[in-house]
Amino acid sequence: MSARGILHASWLSPVLFAAACASNPPITDGLDAGEARDASTNEVDAGASEPEDAGATDAGVDAGVAPLDAGGTDGGFDAGDDGGFDAGRDAGRDAGPCGECVPGDVDVETRSCGTCGTGMQSRTRTCQASCAWGAFGDFDACTGDGPCCGDGVCDAGETCAGCVDCQAGHLGTGTGGATCAGVPAEQWRCVTSTRWGTRVSQVCRDGAWVNFNLDPRDCAACVCARSDACDAP
Repeated sequence: MSARGILHASWLSPVLFAAACASNPPITDGLDAGEARDASTNEVDAGASEPEDAGATDAGVDAGVAPLDAGGTDGGFDAGDDGGFDAGRDAGRDAGPCGECVPGDVDVETRSCGTCGTGMQSRTRTCQASCAWGAFGDFDACTGDGPCCGDGVCDAGETCAGCVDCQAGHLGTGTGGATCAGVPAEQWRCVTSTRWGTRVSQVCRDGAWVNFNLDPRDCAACVCARSDACDAP
C-alpha cells in the first residue's frame, strides 16, 4: 500500500474502522481461551490454564482449611470443651460432701418429756472431719411441761374443781380423823368408810377429815365444796 493509501486509511471514521475490524476477527490458531503457544516449539502449553486450579483451589483452599481444622475445630474445641468441662465437673464433684454429712453440720433430735408428755427436750450431734456423724450428747432439761392433770399430784395452778388430782381421794376409801394436810380447809369429799363399810361425806377441818353424814344423797357430787349432795337423804 502506498503512503497515500495509509494516510487515507487513518482518516476513516470510527464507525467504519470498527466495522472493518469486526469483519476480520483476529486469528487464534484454534487455541482455547487461556491456552498459550510456546514461541520456541510452536506447541500449546497444556499448563497455561492450570495456575487458577492449582493455586487458587488446591493451594489456597487447602492452606486455608488446614489451620481451621487444627486450631479452630479439632484443637480448640477438644481442648476447651472436653478438657475444660471434664476438669471443672470433676473438681466440683470432688469438692462436695464426702459422705453422710458436711463437717461442722449439727443434727438436732427432740422428744416429748414430762409426766404427761407436754414438755420438750433435745440433744445434738456434730458432723466430724471424716464426714460421718458423731455420737449424740445427753438430752437437755425438760422445758414447757405445765400442770398435768391425772398424774396423781395436785400441781400449782390446778384446782379441786378442775382436776381430779386435787380432790383429795374423793370416791376412794378413808376414815374419820385421818390427816388432811395439804388440803385446803373446808374442802369436801365422799369416801367409803374403812370403819363402817359404807359411804360417808367428810370435810377437812383443823388438819383432819371429819365425818359428816353416812350414805349422803349423792356421794359422787359431794366434792370440793359443800352442797345438798353431802347431806343425809
